[in-house]
Amino acid sequence: MRRPDLSAGYSYDGWQVVDPTPQEKSNDVYCCGPAPVKAILQGHVDLKYDVPFVFAEVNADRVTWMVFADGSKKKISTDSVSVGQNISTKAVGSDKRVDITANYKYAEGTKKERAVYNLAVKRVNIPGENSNGTHDGKPGVSMKIVELTKPVSGKDIDLKLILNSNDSETRTLVINVNVQAMRYTGIPSSQIQTELKKLKLLPNQDLTIPIHIPFSVYGEKMRESNSIKVSAVVTDKDKSEAVYITEKDLVPESPSLTIKAIGSELQYSDMTAEVVFENPLSEGLRNCFITVTGSGLLTETMEAR
Repeated sequence: MRRPDLSAGYSYDGWQVVDPTPQEKSNDVYCCGPAPVKAILQGHVDLKYDVPFVFAEVNADRVTWMVFADGSKKKISTDSVSVGQNISTKAVGSDKRVDITANYKYAEGTKKERAVYNLAVKRVNIPGENSNGTHDGKPGVSMKIVELTKPVSGKDIDLKLILNSNDSETRTLVINVNVQAMRYTGIPSSQIQTELKKLKLLPNQDLTIPIHIPFSVYGEKMRESNSIKVSAVVTDKDKSEAVYITEKDLVPESPSLTIKAIGSELQYSDMTAEVVFENPLSEGLRNCFITVTGSGLLTETMEAR
C-alpha cells in the first residue's frame, strides 16, 4: 500500500498493519491503522495511524507489581522478552509458517533495538521511562515452578517450587502458594487452593517445596475454565520490602479418544469404526455421550449415549 500522506523524505510504502477489532479506540472509533510496518520497525511512532499502539504491542514489557493496602506499588519483576515473539504469516503457496518478527523489531538486547526504543520514547515526548513504583536490582532470591508430570485432566497435578539464595545470608521466608482456575480472558474464575509456609533458605543453596493439586480439588472448579495459574509470593520475614513472585500457567490435557476402523475400508462402501475412551477417574462416569462429525463422510452429526 502506498502512503503518499506521510513524509516525502522517507518511504513508508509497503505493508501496513490494519486491525478492525483492536483493544482500544482510535479517534473514538474501534479501528487500528493503516500503520506502516517500516515506521513500527524504526520507532517512528508520531506517524499515522496508530503506530504507537502497534509499536507497544510488539515491544511492551510485562511488569509484575505488588500493590499494598495503602495503594503504594513495588515493581517486582520485568520481562522484556516474551512480548512480540513469533510474529507470523502464511507462506505463499503452502501452509507453512513464515516468521516476520524481524520486519517489526530488531533483535532483543541489540544496540539497534535500544536506539529504536529511545527514539520512540523521544518522539512521543516521554521524558525517559516512567515508573510510579520502586525496583531493586538483582534479587536476593531466585525461584521457579517446575512440572514433575505433564498435567492431564482427571489426574492429580504435581509440581515443585525451587528457591535459590544468591547471597551469604540465611533468609526466613514466608511462602504463599496460590492456585486458581482461569478463564480464557486471563481472569480468575475460582480459587482452587492456597498454602502458606514459613521456611529458612540457607546461603547459596536450593530449597524445594512440593506442590500437589488433587483432581478431587481442582476438577469441579474447571467446568468453565481450561487453564490453571499457580503463583508463589515469597516475602523475606526480616526484610518486608523484599518480595518475590513467580507464576506458571498449566493447561491440563484432555484424555484422548482412540478411533479404530473395523474390517476393510473400501471406497464408496459403508464402513464401521470403534471409538474407545478410557475413564481416567477413580469413580464412574454418568450421562456420557459422544458426538461424531465427519466432513464428506457423515450427512449429519451423530450422538451416542
